[in-house]
Parts: sequence; C-alpha cells; structure tokens
Amino acid sequence: MSGGVTMNSEEIVDLVDKRNRVIGQKKRSELGPFDLRRAVHIILMTLSEEIIFQVRGANENDLYENMYDTAASGHVHAGEETREAARRELREETGIDCVPGDLCYLTTTGPVEMDGTFIDPVFRSFYLFVFLGNSHNLTPEEGKVAGFVRIDLDKFVALKNGDPETERFIPAMLGEPFKNLMRMARSELRQRYPKVFDPEPNIGDTDSDFDW
Repeated sequence: MSGGVTMNSEEIVDLVDKRNRVIGQKKRSELGPFDLRRAVHIILMTLSEEIIFQVRGANENDLYENMYDTAASGHVHAGEETREAARRELREETGIDCVPGDLCYLTTTGPVEMDGTFIDPVFRSFYLFVFLGNSHNLTPEEGKVAGFVRIDLDKFVALKNGDPETERFIPAMLGEPFKNLMRMARSELRQRYPKVFDPEPNIGDTDSDFDW
C-alpha cells in the first residue's frame, strides 16, 4: 500500500497495538482515545546549535495556537514509513524538500498511559534535520504554521518552571525527556559535522530569537 492513503479526501492512518504493530486503519477524524497510532516530529537544528521551533498557527481546535512546537510534525499516513512521513511533514510545514539520508533518526517514544487510560495514545518518532540555510527563508504551511523562531539550545535546556519564557512553549517541550532529546540531537549534529566544532567564530545562522 502506498503512503498518504486517503478516503474521500480524508486522511487515513494506521492503527497499531502496544508493540507498535499495524492492526488496522481508521480515518483521522474518527480516532478515539484508545486508538494507538504513529506520528513523527522533526527537530531542526543549525550548525550554531540553535533549535528552530515552529510557531503554531491560530486554529480554533488547537489548544496551543501561537505557541512553540517542534519544527514539523504530524500523523503517519496508512502504509507510510516514519522516515517518509517525516520528509512529507518537513516539506509541507517548512518548505524543505530533503532526501531520506538527510534525516537522522533519534528515537521513538511510546504511548503514555495512566490508570488504564491513554493520556497520549501515540508512538512518536523523532528525526533530526541539520538546517544549513537561513531560517527567514523557510515557508510556513498556510493555515497551520504562523512562523519559526531560533533559540539557543543551551538557553532552552536551562529553562525552569516559572521562567516567563516557558509560557511560549507547549507543555511537552519543557519536560526533561524532551530536553534530553535535544541533547541527543546535539550529539548527532556534532558527529555529523565534526570539523565545524573546531573553535571558529560566526558559524551558521546565529541570530537567536531570545534576547536574554
């Protein structure tokens, strides 16, 4: 089955079991709290170790409109591999058209369950994309993405509860698991570009959007 399956122009996703094995399909609009499914998130990081966050667009169904999220994300379509889904979401939400090898797989987190209820019924696969361009040239997806901001990684991981800057981020971005993921992404970045991290000034796009 090819990726990006739709039914009457509506997105169809694979349903999976607790071991992340496909067991069926369902329209996205019909997904319930116990329907386990897959999603992808793409971390954009510059050679100056800044994270590029997406500013979520205004949407009446979005609790986190105008807040900071991963640069691109979305459900995996029925029959679609996570890497291909990551390429598609990156292209749709940022305008970046990459090849599969440009995406570095980081990890997959499992659904979050509490007292027999799924708080987050999604297997989330995270990929790193090293962005070598100018973030002002990214193309936000119309109607979904309001824009992008660049934030120094060290400043981001140093954020603590109560800091005024935390109000800009969706809550999932501020926990230690996500901060550890950012540290993992930085490690992969340095492994991919070892020569860049010699002590040379003015590497990459360095104008952070946090003026602290």
